[in-house]
Amino acid sequence: MTDTRPLLTIAIPTYNRASILENALNVLLPQLNGFNGKIELIISDNASTDNTQDVINNIKIKYPELIFITYKQPFNTGYFGNFKKCKELANGNYFWLLSDNEHLSEGVIKVLMDTISSSKKLFGAIYFAEIAKSKQNKLNSNFEDFNIFETDFNSLIENETAWLLTSISSVVLLNDKSKDEVTVEELHENLFLGFLFLCNSLIICDKIIVINGKIYNSAPCKVYFDIFKAWTKDITECVNYAIKHQLLTKESANKFIDGYLKNNLQQLVFSYRIHGELHGKKYGTPKNLINTMNPYYRNNDVYRKTIYKLLRSPKSLLIMKHVLVKIKNRLKK
Repeated sequence: MTDTRPLLTIAIPTYNRASILENALNVLLPQLNGFNGKIELIISDNASTDNTQDVINNIKIKYPELIFITYKQPFNTGYFGNFKKCKELANGNYFWLLSDNEHLSEGVIKVLMDTISSSKKLFGAIYFAEIAKSKQNKLNSNFEDFNIFETDFNSLIENETAWLLTSISSVVLLNDKSKDEVTVEELHENLFLGFLFLCNSLIICDKIIVINGKIYNSAPCKVYFDIFKAWTKDITECVNYAIKHQLLTKESANKFIDGYLKNNLQQLVFSYRIHGELHGKKYGTPKNLINTMNPYYRNNDVYRKTIYKLLRSPKSLLIMKHVLVKIKNRLKK
C-alpha cells in the first residue's frame, strides 16, 4: 500500500511574536514551492494576544495549495506544551521543529528533501552540522555542493560539538510517536524535549545523515525560559535518559557533557558575568549560579577549571578580558 503521508512536517510553535513569525515565514514559504503534498506546515499558537492569527490567516490565503495545519492553544502551555502539540499534530515521515525567529538559508529545503528522497534507507535523524553566523550567508541549492555522509549516534557523540544536537532546529527527526507519551509523562516540562524525541527516534534507528552546510540565522529576541535550569537539571535528565536507553555509554556521556560545558555553558556564563543578563533575563548573583551548577558539575574537571573560575573572578577582570578580545578581533579584520 502506498504511503500517502507527507515526507516532511515542518512545525513552528509561536507566542506573541507576530512580526517575527511573519518574517521567518516570508523566508521559508517560497522554498516550499514545488513540494506540494510532500511537505506539511504546522503552526501552533500558544494563545497569543497579538495579531499572530492575522499572520496565519494571510498565509492560508497566499498559499492555498500548502498542507497547512494550525492550532491555537486555549491558554499558554509554555514551550514544553506547545512543542508537544506540534509533535502530536505532525503527520510527516520526518519531523522538523523550527523556532519562529529562525530564517532558513536559501536552498535548505531542496537539499533536505533531495537528501531524504534519494535514500532508500530509514534514518533516525538528519543533522545539520553547521549554522550560519552571518545574514549574508546563502546556500547554493545544488545537492552535490554539500558534504553529506552517514554515521551513527555514538560515532557522532565523540565530537565535542555534538552538544549542538540539543538544538532541535538543527535536527530532523524520524517521526515515530510510539514512545512520546511515556517520555512526556516521565520528563514533564524538560526544556530539551526535542533532544528526548531525538533519543526516541534513535532507539528506532541509530543511523544519522549529517549535512554540513550553513542552515539558518536566528533573529534577536527575548528568551523566556531559564537557561541555567536547562543546562543543569534538564540536560542531566536527558543524558541519563540516553544512558538508560543505551544510546550513550558512561564514557561517551562524559565526553558529551565536557563538550557542552566547554563550548556552550562557559560562553553563557562569561556573557552573563559581563552583561548581567542573558537575552533580557537576569539570574541573580554569581553565588546563585554556583549554587545552581555545583550539584551537577562540582566533580567535573572542565567545570572546575573554567566555569567555576569565571563565577569566582572579579567582574572588572572579566570586562578587561572581554575588551582585549574585541580589540584582537578588530585587528584581525
